[in-house]
This record gives sequence, C-alpha cells and structure tokens, in this order.
Amino acid sequence: MKKLFTLLAIGLLVFTSENLSAQSQRLVLAEEFTQASCGPCASQNPAFNTLLQANTDKIVSIKYQTSWPGADPMNADNPTEVQNRVDLYAVDGVPTGIIDGTYIPICSGAYEGSPSCLTQSGIDASYAIPAAFDIAVDASVANGILNVTTDVNCTQDVSGNFKLYVVLIEKVIDWGTAPGSNGEVIFYNVMKKFLPGVTGIDIPGTWTNGESNSYSNLLNTNEVNIYDMSQLAVVAFIQDMSSKDVFQAGIDMEVAITTEFDNSASAVEISGLPEALCTGEQTISPVFKIQNNGNNALTSALITYNINGGDDQIYNWTGDLITLETENVTLDPYTFTSGEENLLTTIISMPNGVEDEDSTSNNTQTSMIGLAPMGNLDLTIDINTDCWPDETSWEIRNSENGVVASGGTYNNQAETEIIENVTLPANDCYEFILRDVYGDGMHGSQWSDCSTDGNLTVTDAMGTVLFSYDGSFNLSELIRNFEGTSVTGIEEISSISNFNIYPNPTGNVAHIAMNLLESNSVKIEVVDLLGKVVYSEEMGNLPAGYQLFDVDASSIGNGMYLFNIYVGQQKVTERVSISK
Repeated sequence: MKKLFTLLAIGLLVFTSENLSAQSQRLVLAEEFTQASCGPCASQNPAFNTLLQANTDKIVSIKYQTSWPGADPMNADNPTEVQNRVDLYAVDGVPTGIIDGTYIPICSGAYEGSPSCLTQSGIDASYAIPAAFDIAVDASVANGILNVTTDVNCTQDVSGNFKLYVVLIEKVIDWGTAPGSNGEVIFYNVMKKFLPGVTGIDIPGTWTNGESNSYSNLLNTNEVNIYDMSQLAVVAFIQDMSSKDVFQAGIDMEVAITTEFDNSASAVEISGLPEALCTGEQTISPVFKIQNNGNNALTSALITYNINGGDDQIYNWTGDLITLETENVTLDPYTFTSGEENLLTTIISMPNGVEDEDSTSNNTQTSMIGLAPMGNLDLTIDINTDCWPDETSWEIRNSENGVVASGGTYNNQAETEIIENVTLPANDCYEFILRDVYGDGMHGSQWSDCSTDGNLTVTDAMGTVLFSYDGSFNLSELIRNFEGTSVTGIEEISSISNFNIYPNPTGNVAHIAMNLLESNSVKIEVVDLLGKVVYSEEMGNLPAGYQLFDVDASSIGNGMYLFNIYVGQQKVTERVSISK
C-alpha cells in the first residue's frame, strides 16, 4: 500500500568503556523525519515536541521535512539535503525518530523509530552517557551573512570516522493555517541548511585528550528561505560515519543579527497573484513580502503599487519587525483593465517615517501577469488516473466563484483513461481546479507499489489546451484561469481559408488577409477589453478569392483588442495588441 510507515530494524547503539569514562556532559541529539501531509506525524508530534521542549537542557532536535507522503513547502526549501539524511539512516517512513544516530527503540504497539516511543527515562539514559567532546557554537548575522564559529575540544582520547555537521535551523515556523493535509500548523527546529554542505566538515579521525580545533563557516541568508529571522538557531554535532553514532552536540539558541543601517526596509517578493488574467476589468490583491534591513525595529512604511504605470495605490503599513525579520502584507485590491502583459510594480519607502538609509535598489519588486488562454465553451477533460484515483477530483468555477462543473473522485478506476465532456453555461472567466486529498497529486510512480503517473488535460473543441498537468510533481490543489467564449474559431468557418492578421503587435495599420471560398458579406469590428467597439467597417458583399483589408489603428489607443471578422453568419476573433 502507498501509506507506508514501517521501518527497517537497525542495531542498538553500543558504547565502549572508553566512551563511558569520558568527562564531558552530553547534549543529546534528536533527529526526526516528519512531513506536513503525514497523518501519523500529526498524531505523534504533539507529545514528542512537548517532551523535547521540556528537556532543552538535555536534548536538542533537528526536524527534516521529507518529500513524501504529500505536499510540504518546507521540504521544497531544501529537498536535496533532507534526502541525504534520509539515505544516511535508510528511512523509509514518517514519522521516524533518531537519538544520537540510533533509531528510537521499539515500544509496545509501535515500530522502531516511532517518536511516540521516546520517554523521559530514555532521554535521561542518553543524557547520562558521558561524551568525548565539548562543542561550543557561536553564530551571528551581519548584513545578511551568517557567521558560525564551532569550537571542538576533546576531553578523552578517541578515534573514529568523524564528521562535524553544522546546521542552521528555524526554531518555530507558524503557518497560521496548515501547509499540508494533516492539519499541523506549527513546526519546530526545521532544518534550513547544512554549512558548508550536507556532506559535513572533515575533522581528524584521532583525537587526544585536550586537543581542540575551531571551524568557521559563512552563509548568505538571502540564499535560504527563512520564514522568520528571529527564530534562527545553529546546531553542531560530531558523528561517526561508520557507526552513525553521534558523539556530542552543541547549539547557539540566540543568533545576534545586525546591519549597517538603522532605518531601512526592502522588497523581498510578490505573491498571491493569478498565473494569468482574463480580458476586461480585473481586480487583484497582491501579497508583498517586506523585510526590515535596519537595526531599529521597523514599525511603519509606505507601500506604493500600480499596474503598467497606472495610478499609484498606497498602503500605509504598520507593524513591529526586528532586524531582518520579514512579513507578508496583503495589499488592498487594485482594479485595472488587463492587457496582453500586466506589469505589477511595488515599492516600499519611508521606513519608520524617514528616508531609507540604504541607497541600493532593493526597495522595488515587479511581477508580470499575462493573459489567460481563450477557449470556446465546449470542453473535453481527459484524465489518465494513477493507482489511487479515489484521491483525485476537479471542478470549474465561474467569476462569481460558483461551481459550474465537477468530476471525481474516480473510485475503482485505477490506471484508466476517463473522458468527460463539459459545456460551459456562458462567456466568462473560469478557474479549473485540480485537487488531490492526499497531497501527492497524480504522481503515483514515486511509490514502491505503483509505476504509473496520472495526467489531466483540458482542451476546447478547437484543440486549445486550457489546463495541463503531467503527474510529475506532488500537489494538493492546482488552479489555472482560462476565458470561455462562444466565439467561433477559424477552424470552424468553412467559407474562408488562409486567414491572418499582421503584424501582431501592430502599429498604425493592421492588415487582414483571407481567402473567401465563396462570395459572402464581410464586416470588420475592433472591440476593447471592456466591450466597447472602437472601430467598425462594413466591407460589403465580396466575390470569392484572396482579400486584403487595412484597418486604420492610428486613432486607437495602445492596448489589447479583439478583432471580430464577420463572414456571412459566422465570426472569427483574434487578439491583437496595438503598440505605437
């Protein structure tokens, strides 16, 4: 079955008498492999986290968010280094707990490695085993650069196949709403990055009592997706790569953060935007991520934004961000008429009511939104299911968020092609939404008992692809906009051939070429995206043969327009951009 949480057994950790006579106090290392869409993780993690937090003087933890069984954005931040640790311990299910390099021992009703099997007495027993090293970690961030110094002091002669690992973690990530399908909202001690990399730092294989070494590492924090800079900590540990035994751990729980400015803010990114827009009047509410780049707490700033250089809209932000802390700000709705390209420009200024002390160009972010594909109202949904079709469903919503069509789940139809035909009720801007309740989309081949990736494609009667998913990645929900229209396409007009409008984009004159297969009346109409006719000309009844028409666009403003060509009782529409 797909939801596999049993684990391979490994041997218990055995310490030599040399280890037992060491003089250093051990700080126990707990490593957990968990996931935001894993049901058993949600049931075991609360008690496990409570136990760890009650013993911060004895044990430190690192959480690795895996790529399975479903969606987890924290894994997407650093999947490669997570997978390296998965491979190191041969982890094949979540949640899995490792204490000082060894699976948590099995307990009644559970499996080896189950976090629910860790007890206070288990922590105390590991803590009571003396260590052969002392580890001191000192970390700070200056102008976005993390500087970590790890001092290692040997307190008893020891040898092994040692590596020193230095790990940046985020102590608390609070999503507000669950980022996966298991309901968990708050995540602790999430691994962000190994320094300088997941392969660790080579250190001597033989140490004598009193020997010490210092190791330094740098990291540009802008290269790591950190949700809250105030929650950074750095863990270091020494591991024998032959036995996987962890000999000692250390941590700096409070990372000092400074910059060269007192009052400065930066624009980090824009999100919350549709991938594409329908034609006509549109409203968006951008999410603008800001960062405090000053030593003073950032309590206010101005955020100015517009589309394609249109009227500025200003958002007066207030809050309380410490140095390098970020916040996602949902801006007030912005209404505009969409064009072929829609450039959103967002600027942050006046941090704490004063001019920004950083003169570099880090105050502006831009994002381009294109036009959604246009199709007719007759759709075909072609679904090829994976091994779990009971998890897959879809729906189409109109511009008022009403469901106009839906399908799934597809019980008992594994690895099957399913064709569904839909006729949309009216011209409108629609959303096609694909959902998977487990969070792995139709990416079935990632599981040991399935070799099939599913896929789903939505096309209209003219073959225009309005939505496509190839099953190669996990998802809980995937949304794409498209514009549904009753406009007839050129393929459906039997009385003309070789139809073309050029150039596109055009300047002052647009040329329309076609071959009339029979004598017919022709009318040309140009309509803006609000539906206003800006040009209309009756060409009369024309004989069969090649026809070329010129449309004088000199008095038409720049933008996107619909060119409607009426041939008898039929119509063909093309989008044309006018740019002079």
